[in-house]
Amino acid sequence: MTDATGRLVQADLDETYYYKIDRPEGYAIQRVYTDADSPLQRAGYPIDAAVIARNDDVVLIPEGYHPVSSPVGYTTYYLNVLAGSAQSLAAVDDPQFAWVKGSYQSRDPRVPIYPVDARQILP
Repeated sequence: MTDATGRLVQADLDETYYYKIDRPEGYAIQRVYTDADSPLQRAGYPIDAAVIARNDDVVLIPEGYHPVSSPVGYTTYYLNVLAGSAQSLAAVDDPQFAWVKGSYQSRDPRVPIYPVDARQILP
């Protein structure tokens, strides 16, 4: 999807999520859903599914929004693999839930953040 100036604001990508959960009984819930602007929705094939992902599960995302949540007490990791013609991570948050990012109080200490010098990875 591009904006009025032609700038890519959301890439058309197929995605897979490979899950690792820290405890054997643990799980994550991933909701996969489309909105009115989705090509699948416009074609009459909307998606609105809740998937229970356990350790070593793979979830395929053809399009749409796909937030992930874990129960309290469990840590969920996932490897996200993207495939498509656009070499971009451009994405749009569901406007209905955009307020969530503004409510973050601090960074989760379990998530390592490493500074990257762009000169090390760009030609």
